Amino acid sequence: MATSPIYSWPEPDNTDLVKNGALAIRTMGNAIDTTMATMIAKSIVDAKGDIIAATANDTPARLAVGTNTFFLAAASSQATGLEWAGAYTTFTPTWTNLVVGNATNTGRYLRIGNFVHVTYRLVFGTTTTITGNPLRVNLPQTANTTSNNPYAGGAFITDAGTLNYEGFVVIGGGDNALIMATNSTGTYSSLSNITATVPFTWTTTDELCISIVYEKA
Repeated sequence: MATSPIYSWPEPDNTDLVKNGALAIRTMGNAIDTTMATMIAKSIVDAKGDIIAATANDTPARLAVGTNTFFLAAASSQATGLEWAGAYTTFTPTWTNLVVGNATNTGRYLRIGNFVHVTYRLVFGTTTTITGNPLRVNLPQTANTTSNNPYAGGAFITDAGTLNYEGFVVIGGGDNALIMATNSTGTYSSLSNITATVPFTWTTTDELCISIVYEKA
């Protein structure tokens, strides 16, 4: 008996059509049925951008298209093991050598692969005070401290209604970052610890904004 070139379905021979035509056709039909049962129906997707993923062995499922500009990431907690990522997660930063008091104290982070992008914004309130140095802030995810480059990003420091200053941020440990102000009093620029009076005397509505990127542990 001949077979089809791709799926090797049994095809009726010319003589079968005379002797056992109905049986030969049923045999071919059953083979086609068996093959089709292993294929994914096109109806499993129903929108532009949908993709097919597995929820278990031999178990395909639809993963709906994600939000514009989001990216696909592995996520073992999801049914398909995948998720569309790209939204920032908010958190409340924890500071060392600073009493937050009634300050505006916000943070957001986004992990992309092994890298974490974090933004912080601290606006001093009437009960916010810097109590010592160095000034540190927590990281939302533990940093890789074996990296040869501790530099993580910059700080924008505002003496409200007066001047803006530049700062630098370095990874101070696996769980925190150290913020310092640029000191330009010498021949070359250097870094100084931020204190209650450096780079100015901090008071209400003064602001510290930070943007950093670091490698996750």
